[in-house]
Amino acid sequence: MKQLWLIAALIALTAGSVQAVAVGWDRGWENLTGGAPGVGTQYAGSVDGNNDGSGNSWATVWADSNANYAALVTTGPTLGQGIILGTGATGKGTNNQFRLGINAAGQWEVSLSGLNNQSITYVDGIDRTVQADTTYTLGFAIDRDGATATVTISVNGTDIATAVGNCNGPIGSWAWGAAVDGSDAYTGDARYEVFVLPGQALDTDLPLTGAELVDEIALLPEPTALALLALGLAGVALRRRA
Repeated sequence: MKQLWLIAALIALTAGSVQAVAVGWDRGWENLTGGAPGVGTQYAGSVDGNNDGSGNSWATVWADSNANYAALVTTGPTLGQGIILGTGATGKGTNNQFRLGINAAGQWEVSLSGLNNQSITYVDGIDRTVQADTTYTLGFAIDRDGATATVTISVNGTDIATAVGNCNGPIGSWAWGAAVDGSDAYTGDARYEVFVLPGQALDTDLPLTGAELVDEIALLPEPTALALLALGLAGVALRRRA
């Protein structure tokens, strides 16, 4: 009976410790997929609203601010095409869409929608070929100067393109597996884990580079792995006690 009680206590303590680590060592990132990769091609929600009751998004990119979005995306055995990741106006609007997808040729392709004076510039000499059954770290570094948003898009720490456009209102929605308005859904299977780093004032911080973003995501905690490790240590302790 004492052993059973001790096991239960250790499991509870382990769960509490893991939760504390996940909350206390998140490096400022918010996991939009709930801490575990998800499969799907539907719109997955907007990043708006906060806990202080103001109705303003802590992660919305307003004028003269910036933010960093990142995703771990694992393609399926058969490569599809369509939008993989994209931003949009707050409230799931069709404006302010900066989108990264896979085209019919199996390459990363940037597209824009609902922006004025828009442009896309790809980095010369970068191979944009997408492989099946491969995990990619994708990054959107958003830098807004007034209405103009400059988004540097990276794959595995390497910048592949810069997209520029004048926004109508804030950027405050995020979708994976489809555009924010639900169009151009990705036709293949993929697993997603999406993160957002809240916007910062331009005079205090700048968007992360692609390489910095990869390093940051690699340092994020893995609650499941931590839980298994702690339970394993608890088992060793019990065995020694017995």
